[in-house]
Amino acid sequence: MKLINLSNQIGAGPSNISRVLIREIAERNLSVFFVLTPENAEWAKKQPFQVKSISTGPIHFMGGLGRLLVVNFILIPFLLITKPITGLICFGNFLLIPTKIKTVVLMHHPYLVDDVLFMPLRGFRKISETIKRILFRISLHNIDTLVVQSFYMKDFFNKKYNNFNGVIEVHQNPISPVFKDCVKTPPCIERRKKIRTKRVLYPSRYYPHKNHSFLLDVARNFKGSRRHNNIEFVVTLNSSLSGVKNFLEI
Repeated sequence: MKLINLSNQIGAGPSNISRVLIREIAERNLSVFFVLTPENAEWAKKQPFQVKSISTGPIHFMGGLGRLLVVNFILIPFLLITKPITGLICFGNFLLIPTKIKTVVLMHHPYLVDDVLFMPLRGFRKISETIKRILFRISLHNIDTLVVQSFYMKDFFNKKYNNFNGVIEVHQNPISPVFKDCVKTPPCIERRKKIRTKRVLYPSRYYPHKNHSFLLDVARNFKGSRRHNNIEFVVTLNSSLSGVKNFLEI
């Protein structure tokens, strides 16, 4: 049996990914036990398939740090003792305790490796990210395989943590099969042949590490090129969000 820790997948995107993963594993009838957020635990109870899981429950002290400590020092050790766990997968950067089984951690927080993002931080945010870096360094001693989502993250990790003894792998976000199947259908192919203007759409929340300015650089390179004059870049951002105004003035 494998143990998958999804307890810190809180945001809308990570939470949705967790539910897709849970559904896929349940449909394939794999032997997996989950550590879930209270919201995802409630969602799992309402599904037509059985999900073997334990909820973190409501934790009202120290925010995300409190949840991380409870999961790492209470729930995971308890499950390793009481369940026939042969492998541990942790979503979300951290594994604070050593184990005797195979461990895999998915690291997707760029502030852990990218000083360009980290150094300008001030106040509580700087303290919070510093604590995360300390906990991540501790975690590296307990990780057999670290998984990142891009070669950018792998390169920055190797520069900053060059004494890591485990394996680092890059697993890029896949394109949904829904989109793959759609673009291959005859109606879609015919429709694409008739389109004269191509529009670039990048749906994403605005955060500095999302690198939205890359699209502006691409647009500038295409500007004035007759070969690419049928490509439009559409930017739709909420101007009230922090950083968006400066971005739009670039």
